[in-house]
Amino acid sequence: MIGAPRRAWLIVLAGGLTLVLAAWPLPHAVAAPIWIVTQLVTVAVATYALTSREALHRSGWWVLLSSCGLGLASAALHVVPADEISDEAWPIALAARSALFVLGLILLLGVRRAQPTDQNFLDAAIVAAGLAIVAWAFLIEPWISANPPDAEYTGVVVCFGVLDLLLLALALRIVANPTSRTPTMLLLAAGAGVVLAADIASILRVGTHALDGFQPGGLVFTAWQLCGVLVAAAALHPSYGEGYRRPDGGTEDVLPRARFVTFVVVALLAPVVPVVGLLTSGLLPEEAVPALVGAAAFTCALLVLLVVRLGNFARLAVRRAGAMNVQSAALMVQATALQQALNEQQALQEELAHRALHDPLTGLANRALLAERLELMLVNAGRAQARCCSSTSTASRTSTTRSATRRATSCWYGSGSGCGWLPPAPTPWPGWAATSSRCC
Repeated sequence: MIGAPRRAWLIVLAGGLTLVLAAWPLPHAVAAPIWIVTQLVTVAVATYALTSREALHRSGWWVLLSSCGLGLASAALHVVPADEISDEAWPIALAARSALFVLGLILLLGVRRAQPTDQNFLDAAIVAAGLAIVAWAFLIEPWISANPPDAEYTGVVVCFGVLDLLLLALALRIVANPTSRTPTMLLLAAGAGVVLAADIASILRVGTHALDGFQPGGLVFTAWQLCGVLVAAAALHPSYGEGYRRPDGGTEDVLPRARFVTFVVVALLAPVVPVVGLLTSGLLPEEAVPALVGAAAFTCALLVLLVVRLGNFARLAVRRAGAMNVQSAALMVQATALQQALNEQQALQEELAHRALHDPLTGLANRALLAERLELMLVNAGRAQARCCSSTSTASRTSTTRSATRRATSCWYGSGSGCGWLPPAPTPWPGWAATSSRCC
């Protein structure tokens, strides 16, 4: 995490486990504040860890965080008087938290793309809906009905038995898969193992004390406190964001066989589980049993056929998409070859045009341009020679003028030697121009 030491997860893990285990044997009045503080710190640390770092597939982590938030809410229920809370509220809350925990692990382990997609959420929602059906049929509905069944603990056994089987399967997958055996995922698997052991120990106590483990301070309640601490430590670990995606970044366009079988099983059991719950509750008259069983059987068959048909549609879409990909690849190859041929043709045309329009000796474009260049060079040379001759004549005239001036000055001041050397009157400008032109 940004700005946090790499061993901060060890501090959170050691401190959280110490607080939870220390509060376990204490009375409820003393342990309740410790539970609330522990879960509050756990949720705060996990939230900070998730929001401070970037990682793929954070949707599963947010579901796990919501499970910890539900644990905080259940711990905060201790401020409510015990007379206003029924004994069945605690198993229901822990069952919901267990379902969220299972859903989060499914989202983390079921990701097969570079980023989470709507297919992953739909797959997890299908499993969650199946769990909700089981929980409603065997746990929630019997307790909220006007005539609860005699075997009220059957719902606890069935509901938590299904959840524990899912937890066991997910934990084994984390441990058995080499790409998932990262410290972060192993911490989550340890949390699932703690909850699984506590559930099994509580379910085995069938009878009047079967719900004691789900009450505050019980074995299952304490196990979920420990699981929340493990989730916070996993979110804070440096290996956060690894172990639940493929290292090669590959994707699977075809629906995996395991998922397809799971969908068929869910479609098969969805109408059967409520019917079994109603039949075992004794709330239905015997005359309604055949009609209910027949409707459930036909509904089950219809759902299975729909799932199989949707699977066929998916395979057909995948095959057509593959064919279109092959055609697209062929078209891309042809387009590349055509573009390369056009480039070669254009280069050849430019080379031929250069050879046709340029003289091989001089490098000029053609003979007419050569004549034009030669004429221009001759004109420029003539102008340069004219400027040179004009400069020479001007210098000679200036020298003659200076000599005549000296001689005239000498004669003017009484020296007769210079009077005989006075030149005649200067020639007019046209003559000078003619002389200059002849010189040039």
